[in-house]
Amino acid sequence: MLNSESLELLQFYADIGVDEAMGDEAADRTRLPAPAALAEKPATVLPMMAAARAEEAPAAAVNTEEAAEAAQKATTRAELKAALEGFRGLTLKRGGGNMVFADGAESGKVMVIGDAPAAEDERAGVPFAGEAGQMLDRMLAAIGLSRAENVYLTALVNWRTPGGRAATADEIALSLPFARKHIELTAPAAIILVGGAAAQILLETKEPLARLRGKWLDYDGIPAIALYHPAYLMQNPAQKKPAWYDLQMFQAKLKDLGVL
Repeated sequence: MLNSESLELLQFYADIGVDEAMGDEAADRTRLPAPAALAEKPATVLPMMAAARAEEAPAAAVNTEEAAEAAQKATTRAELKAALEGFRGLTLKRGGGNMVFADGAESGKVMVIGDAPAAEDERAGVPFAGEAGQMLDRMLAAIGLSRAENVYLTALVNWRTPGGRAATADEIALSLPFARKHIELTAPAAIILVGGAAAQILLETKEPLARLRGKWLDYDGIPAIALYHPAYLMQNPAQKKPAWYDLQMFQAKLKDLGVL
């Protein structure tokens, strides 16, 4: 029977994407011979390696203009999802995990946008699916919001990054046209930007979350707030009080807008 430490180690492996054993026993890499230098390989091998790499890579580099063109053609969220699934330029798709497009009420007038999927989100195929998502649901319920009735949730980047690392500038640049089109097609009355990365990227600012929260922001004429990520609040309980203030401020705005 596996003990708790073994289970935690297995979970750690799963979270960073290690999901396959390559042999019956672990290799002692301290005793493996050093790899031969590339320059020592026969000259005939090098062109073969280059050709193999060329086959693995996309036939042509896909740039942000092509991403913007693919996103702009979508006239519905279903078409946007299909465009994302068919877009070859984002290498994150090659990881094999589930795409995380959206969850919640299709007609919801409150749009919640996170940065990138967590491991639980990837497994479920929906944003904010794990323990942090459950906490977010409780936070929203406290001000009269729910996925079932009036909240629509998505992520800025729709595939999980390897090991949950921060998305690169290129990954963000290729994802951003789809995220902006997603907001346009949803046409929310108000937006909650969850976490500093989502707020900074969509609002095009370098201001830290500590300075962005607690006040009304504007995304293309749509009122928005920046909210501490529930995963951060779980690790920093002292920040729950200011987060509750932000939610109350948001609730008051929704009442003014007639959403609540």
